[in-house]
Amino acid sequence: SPRGAGLLIAGSGSSDDAITTLGNAIDDAKEWALNSELINQAEKLCSRLELSQDLRNEIGTLQGAMPVISQTDYVQYVLPVERLLEELDGVGQLGAAGGGGGMDRPLQQLGKDIVLRCQIEFWISTLVARLKDVVCATDAHEHDMKKLKAAIQKGQALRASEEVVDGAMTFLKRLDGELILSRAIVSVPTVKLPKDEPEPGYYVEGVDIGHINETEEYPLPPIDTATYIWQNSTSYLSLLEAIEALKNGLSMADGTGANNDVITNAKAKLSKAEKDMKLLDAKDQIDKQAAIDI
Repeated sequence: SPRGAGLLIAGSGSSDDAITTLGNAIDDAKEWALNSELINQAEKLCSRLELSQDLRNEIGTLQGAMPVISQTDYVQYVLPVERLLEELDGVGQLGAAGGGGGMDRPLQQLGKDIVLRCQIEFWISTLVARLKDVVCATDAHEHDMKKLKAAIQKGQALRASEEVVDGAMTFLKRLDGELILSRAIVSVPTVKLPKDEPEPGYYVEGVDIGHINETEEYPLPPIDTATYIWQNSTSYLSLLEAIEALKNGLSMADGTGANNDVITNAKAKLSKAEKDMKLLDAKDQIDKQAAIDI
């Protein structure tokens, strides 16, 4: 009977032999007009066996082609596995009575895991290709860079190809360094440096000149510190922040193959900014003392 055939198949060694034996049993059962429900179960089992065999073969072919990084390879190797997984889901799982017993579930899970890994490897490769012609990263590239960072993190979680993930990480480090340097260069403010006998109104209070924070004890200094609290000018703080950004960007870009022009420009900006900072710092001390002496 089909039930007996199903039990026989579940214990047999070769999938091809099992499919042939079960197919013959189904034909015999139909010829003898046996129980239609059992015939239907046997046909579903036979269909699953055939699909599972095809899936096993396609998974083997896909594993031999990994990592999949081109659209052509994705269509050729990944899509067949995706389609077979969908077909197996469409057939539905068989219970023990139908002879299936969920025996192909581990194979299905393997296929799904491999497809997920291939999908993220392909997506990482696609994003890298989208950014590969960037000469120097700027704000215009940040959106795709964020996507690449998220894809790399997902790839690490899915244990994607080290070749794909590590290559993308190295590439992204270069872009990150360039982006930070590009922003740092633009952030360097134009400050008013000390000059002899500046005309009235040349220095703007708060912008170019710091001030004492007026606490409850003012005009006396705070009781707990016995010294005045000095608030640096916005120009002073902006230049100090720009210097830190330039240093950070140069540190991040070091050894990543970042654009040489942006590195050279950043070093020149940093050198000038540090010299200007020394002049502003000297002026700041004079301004602070003048404010205390008033």
